[in-house]
Amino acid sequence: MAKTGEIAAFALGEKKTAMVNLPAQFVTSSTADMKGQKYSDLVDYADNSEKTSDLNNESITDLIDLKEQFSKRGYANRNSAVTETHPIFGNDKLNYDNHDISVLRKNLDEAQENGNNIHELAFSIRGDWLVKNNLYDPETRMIDQNKLKHAEQSIAKTLINNGFNLPLGEYEDDVVWFGVIHQDTDHLNMHLWFAKRSRETRQEMLKQEGKYKGQPIGVIPLEVIEQAKRQFRKQLMSSQELRRHQEILKCVGGFKKEIVEAAPDNLLNDRHAKAIKQIYDALPQDMKGRWQVGNAQLTAGKGKMAKANQLTNQLLDDLFDKELKPEYEGFKSLAQEYDAINIEDQGVIHKGQRKWSENKEDELRKRLANQLYKHLAQIE
Repeated sequence: MAKTGEIAAFALGEKKTAMVNLPAQFVTSSTADMKGQKYSDLVDYADNSEKTSDLNNESITDLIDLKEQFSKRGYANRNSAVTETHPIFGNDKLNYDNHDISVLRKNLDEAQENGNNIHELAFSIRGDWLVKNNLYDPETRMIDQNKLKHAEQSIAKTLINNGFNLPLGEYEDDVVWFGVIHQDTDHLNMHLWFAKRSRETRQEMLKQEGKYKGQPIGVIPLEVIEQAKRQFRKQLMSSQELRRHQEILKCVGGFKKEIVEAAPDNLLNDRHAKAIKQIYDALPQDMKGRWQVGNAQLTAGKGKMAKANQLTNQLLDDLFDKELKPEYEGFKSLAQEYDAINIEDQGVIHKGQRKWSENKEDELRKRLANQLYKHLAQIE
């Protein structure tokens, strides 16, 4: 993440970069205590005379290690990164005044004294995505900070309530959290920091073995972070973009329904009789009544069902090339169009990752195969 030295001068034209990245990190209270650091050092009051000097932050690239953030007093609301007089926000307000900051600092220190971790997640949002969803005007360099803050307020609830074995808070206001929007790097960054206030005693929330036995669990599962990213994107999308997504998904579902409904009549005809006889002969008779593709792909070469699955896949290739060609081509084309949307939102597919269209095609083929196997199981 490169520091631009300017406010809201975000990079544009990065078509293969994810719309939002969401790295997560945490620091234990014992680590901060050992270094003489305080959770409350992350924030400071809005009085410019007390704010962090910009000269102390010239080398900051943002998204720096959470442990380093404590050494840069007032890192969250430093002058070089924010435009608002009161940039800090939380669960109940979009702009914390000095009184709110005083309460926030007190609650953060309480969390640290009670031995709790402090967590940080940083939303790094691509400029092109902001423009497309009417959140950023590159000409005026204005961003819709209120809409961005409302989205983070919603995401904070998801992470705090679903990010651990139990909800992090044991009662109302047991979790202290705050956020801020930083605008001095080539992507817009939104930070979220949170910590439990009361001492953690629930066994489900404590490490049960190893070096950190008895300390609060710190790692948030990746699936929860991915859920938060999806929720964040959906909340920030313009109505036009949401309609585009929904329309494609609706059409993909429509083609799938047509294929599933038309497949039986088109498969069970004389042209496919020989292929279906070969499939029936390849099915393991000791599993009759339990013939299912299972978790494997049709092309997988292992297991009792492997030969029948492979023959069924060839039969479906023939069906999609002849009788159901228009429907299948429509389904595949729109699914691939949704792949392109996912790349805009999530970045380039990495090696080993499967595309959305590939997963949808696997689902379709499995459904048709299981439909055929159920029919064949009724044949005496």
